[in-house]
Amino acid sequence: MKILLIFPPQWLPYRPYLSIPSLVSYLRVNGVDVAQRDFNIEAFDFMLSKDYLLGLDECLQKQFDELDNRDKLKAGIEQRRYNDLFTARLTLQRLSDRIEAAKSVFRSDEYYDSAKLAAARRCLWQALDVISTAYFPSQLDFASFEMPNFKGTYQEIKDYTIDATQNPYISVFEHLLKTIAVPYDLIGLSIASQSQLLPALTLARLIKRQMPAAHVTVGGYMVTALSGAICRNPELFEYFFDSAILCEGEIPLLNLVRRIENGQNLDGISNLMHRNGKDTVFPSIFEPAPSINSLPTPDFDGMPLQKYFSPVPTLPVLSSRGCYWGKCAFCTHNSSYGPYCKREALKVIEDLENLKAKYGAANFVFSDEGISPSAMNAICDEIIKRKLDVNCSTNIRIEKQFDALLCQKMARAGFKLLYLGLESACDRILANMDKGTDKNTAAIVCRNIVEAGIWNHLYVFFGFPTENRAEAEESVEFLLSNKKYIRSVGMGFFTLNRGSKILLSPERYGIAEVVECADFEMSFNYSLKSGLNASEAKHLSRFYLKDVLLKLASHEVFRHLSQEDLFLYLSRYGAQDLSLISIIKTESAKKAPPTKIRLDSKPMLKKSVSTKYLRFDLFQIRRLMAAGALETSWSQFNTLMCNAETGSVFKLNQSEKDFVEKIDGSRTLRQLLEPSSTQSAINGSIQELFYYLVNNDFVKL
Repeated sequence: MKILLIFPPQWLPYRPYLSIPSLVSYLRVNGVDVAQRDFNIEAFDFMLSKDYLLGLDECLQKQFDELDNRDKLKAGIEQRRYNDLFTARLTLQRLSDRIEAAKSVFRSDEYYDSAKLAAARRCLWQALDVISTAYFPSQLDFASFEMPNFKGTYQEIKDYTIDATQNPYISVFEHLLKTIAVPYDLIGLSIASQSQLLPALTLARLIKRQMPAAHVTVGGYMVTALSGAICRNPELFEYFFDSAILCEGEIPLLNLVRRIENGQNLDGISNLMHRNGKDTVFPSIFEPAPSINSLPTPDFDGMPLQKYFSPVPTLPVLSSRGCYWGKCAFCTHNSSYGPYCKREALKVIEDLENLKAKYGAANFVFSDEGISPSAMNAICDEIIKRKLDVNCSTNIRIEKQFDALLCQKMARAGFKLLYLGLESACDRILANMDKGTDKNTAAIVCRNIVEAGIWNHLYVFFGFPTENRAEAEESVEFLLSNKKYIRSVGMGFFTLNRGSKILLSPERYGIAEVVECADFEMSFNYSLKSGLNASEAKHLSRFYLKDVLLKLASHEVFRHLSQEDLFLYLSRYGAQDLSLISIIKTESAKKAPPTKIRLDSKPMLKKSVSTKYLRFDLFQIRRLMAAGALETSWSQFNTLMCNAETGSVFKLNQSEKDFVEKIDGSRTLRQLLEPSSTQSAINGSIQELFYYLVNNDFVKL
């Protein structure tokens, strides 16, 4: 029997996700023939390619022409679409020519040249913007995929998983499924986040249609969180999958394999939801996961490690399951885990040693909800004892046990980056959250971490029920007063999500009313008895994030690096400069000297320059957008000079248009400017135009 496990989009493309390699390892030691594919990174690699991008041109042109042929553009969305479509088509060739080189920067030692890395990232981001423009209103970037019209109903799932105008993954999966060379008896999909839901169901639907003999099963955090919705929509088992695994997957997946292999009924398999005739069978038994100490080292064989956007292998590992605290009122993760359990330190170190030997990896990201102080002590002791040369990052809770001695030990063991959930620096709000910590402890722990030579990144959010503006500002004041010991910060706002403790007793936390959401939505609307509402909290998170970041020493670093780059840069340069400021290559502030213009030169337009005739005034539209003004655009033909290489656009009046048409390399500048024949005659608007064209790479002399 042949098994294939797939990790679908959309997830960050920097390293593998741990769920599939963990399941593959468990199945293989139990004698199961299983393969694995990471369709997330394969999709990014396919979409961020020259052929794919150029293939969008016809679609973009068609959408632009539809708007350009109108008599007017409505204020707002139609004007923005007009601008975005024009920009996408203008930059498409340039991006497609550079896209492979940009990916290669992420996958080579050039990654550590911060200027090259920043330029490569801009190229990839712009390419993703072009893809999003082609599939409007869908939005795709490294961190998320959204179809804004999706409101969480089953009917929308049916519609959007076959809507090739808005869903870019339909064509991507059709391509990737052609690369599956052998038939499989069972295909499993791991759905870990909300941004994966529609892509994963799109993939499942295509598999069901193209490979009807295969049993399709789904699992992961989202499947567990939405188990009630799956029960209420049994048609899912007809169009999308045959079974769904809830909670931890090792034992139920192995049992599912054995039953299918032996042609047996699926009833009674722990943690497994499936259809039996017309009935949806919800699992009557929930079996705990196997002992974490009995689990084998994750197996990444078959994962395309060379395709991730990382210059060196960076692998996820796990030292515990669940959260040893498990009380935070806003947290949703506990609902999908069994009881907290931690792996013996010796087993953890064996995992690191095995993965380092097998894949050449020295960089490890612990995927734990949070490594406890006692577990951290034991792990660090073993790393130091064995002289294991590794670099690590992880999440930790703010605990007084992370004292100076433990933090120094963590640094010696190779921990470079720690993520801490501060959430708030108001002690009343922390108590209401059941965080089990306070701001004084947070200040001490942050100081211990930075003084030990480790980078800390703090998470804060606003709008926890009953929090008022003054209490939100306590968090900002904490960050600024402790900025010497805080390297970087992420800010967000409270959302009321499925599986959180607060949802079970909202009145206890100050929520007046919870508005029921659609079956496949993860968050609920709500009203409060007091405190910041969701809109106010969202505004504050954006306002204060900018204010705080500008005052942190790391501000200059993030002009060139993203949050995802920190770990690898710290692994290479942290011992040299923990702040990374001296490592970052800043672009020269010196401007190139103005080009000398000779009257006997024969200027000509560059190959990347073209003239376009538009029905609407693009520059007026851009001014309206910048000002946030709502004003309808009416048809008024105008001429633009465009440089596809730089993305620059210049609006021409009739005399300028006549002048530009003569710049073809056959005339000298003196002849172009006849009847004037002296340098002093080069003046007025034509002179200004010519200087602009030369110094902005429209013209070569």
